[in-house]
Amino acid sequence: MPGGEKPREPLSIQIMVSGDGKHVFALQYPSRFDITQVFRVSDDGRYLIPATSRVNPSDFHTYWFSAEPNTDDLFDMLAAKNKTNYMPTTNRAYLALASAVQEGDGRMVVKLLEALKKGGVDVKAPEWDELTWTHYLQGKYTGASLPTIMELLTKAGVQGGYESKEVVDQSDDKIGVYRFEVPFPNGKLPITYSESKAEGKLLSLSIAE
Repeated sequence: MPGGEKPREPLSIQIMVSGDGKHVFALQYPSRFDITQVFRVSDDGRYLIPATSRVNPSDFHTYWFSAEPNTDDLFDMLAAKNKTNYMPTTNRAYLALASAVQEGDGRMVVKLLEALKKGGVDVKAPEWDELTWTHYLQGKYTGASLPTIMELLTKAGVQGGYESKEVVDQSDDKIGVYRFEVPFPNGKLPITYSESKAEGKLLSLSIAE
């Protein structure tokens, strides 16, 4: 699995077979590291969803093998991963929201929007439940090939995955208004937010077609 690279040190591999027998996961890491805090499995035993290592996270690699890869399993795995996520602050929460939107996870979208509202952020978004959000967002991938879907999903959670541009005519000396778009095979979903330029505090957020 390291390919043509020569490992700098001995490697270990932990193998997991999903509870339904459809998937095999492999976690590769330097043998000297303890993976107790990294090796994490979804509640239903179907997916390996490793946590990010606090020590050299780039040295941990996860591989997913499936005889019949499909988008349903992909979205289910992402939703299982997000169940362990949390949002400690409202600042820059629009990036977490963008990731949940990109991953088609309606449960996470609703959770984040509710947290923003409780945090005093002025939120403008459809008043949908988790299932409606999920159907809407995953529907934006309808008809796309698995490679295309995978290419778009790699933007979710990646630093610099979404480029915000200032809406100059709506900004002033104290408040900056910014906008970026979450791409899908069937259209884009814009997210607009405003922040205090002095404190960087998130003030408002809107998500709409």
